[in-house]
Amino acid sequence: MLSAKSIYHKGQSTLEISLVVGLLFLFLLGIVRIMGWFNSDMANRQQAYKQSRIEATERLGLAAQGVPYQTPRLDIFSEVER
Repeated sequence: MLSAKSIYHKGQSTLEISLVVGLLFLFLLGIVRIMGWFNSDMANRQQAYKQSRIEATERLGLAAQGVPYQTPRLDIFSEVER
């Protein structure tokens, strides 16, 4: 038969585990939300940065030479030069 003390400890451990699991869930949810915010913010800032670099090269008259960080268009159907 279970004593009153063992029933108390069983209830206490259940309560502690439920609180810890809830807090861990909130912590992980917060991390995911921060990662999502950072990713969208980085994408917006990168787009603005690239646009400012393109405008700077156009002002200097270097637009015909291309922007160094822009990758050339991928053409997988063209023949490879040997």
